Amino acid sequence: RAHFPVYEITLSKLTNGSKPWQRDYHLPDLNLSLLTTNFGNNKILGNAYALLSSITFPYLRKNWIHANFRFGAGLAYLSTPFDRLANYKNNAIGSKLNSAISVQLETKHQITRTTRLYVGLALNHFSNGATKIPNLGVNLATANLALAYSFSQKPILPFDSLQEFKKHNEFFILFCGGFKEIAPAGGDKYGIASASMNFARVRSTRGKWGSGIDVFFDGAIKEQFKRDQIPVSN
Repeated sequence: RAHFPVYEITLSKLTNGSKPWQRDYHLPDLNLSLLTTNFGNNKILGNAYALLSSITFPYLRKNWIHANFRFGAGLAYLSTPFDRLANYKNNAIGSKLNSAISVQLETKHQITRTTRLYVGLALNHFSNGATKIPNLGVNLATANLALAYSFSQKPILPFDSLQEFKKHNEFFILFCGGFKEIAPAGGDKYGIASASMNFARVRSTRGKWGSGIDVFFDGAIKEQFKRDQIPVSN
C-alpha cells in the first residue's frame, strides 16, 4: 500500500590474501547483516527481521571506484503470516520462520582512508519452501545507499607466493530430505527427498566441469494426482 524503507546494518571482514581462495577471488569481503522492513502494510504483511551471512565478490576495480556482486542467505522472521481467521488476506507467507536470500550489485567509493560510500541495487527474497502454505513468497527490489567505516586496516599480502595447482577429480554423493504442504492451508504434510551423484574434473582454482544425476521424490505429487482423478502407481 506504500513505499517503505529497508534498514540494514552489516559487519564485514575484509580479506587480505592470507589464504589462496582469497587471492583467487580478488579479496572478497565476508559479511553478517541484520535487515528489517515493514512491507508498507503493517496490518496484513507485518514486519520482517532477517539475519544473513554473505560474501562480496569484486569484479571491477579502479582508483576511486570498485564494483561488487554480493550474495547472501540466512533466516527471516515475519511477524504476521497467514491465519485462516485473523489474517486470511496474507496469501504470500504462511509461517513466521522463513529462509532469506539476497543478491546485490553495488559500487564502492573510497571517501577517506577509513570511510566508504556504497550505492547499489538489491533483490531480497523471503519464503519457507512450502513447508507451510500459502507460500507465494515476498520479493523486495531496493535501491541501496550505505556508509561504511573501517575499524582496522590489514596490509594486503603480496601475491608472488602462489602454489602450483594440480588438476584432480572429484566425486560426491548428497542426500536431502524434508516436507511440504499443498492446498488447502492447514492440511497434511508430505515427505520429499533427493539424492545427487556428481563427478567433476577440477581444472583450476576457480573452475571445473562435470556431470551427474539427481533423483527426486515428492510425496505430494501422488496426492495431487489422486485429487485430479489421474491414476498413478508408486
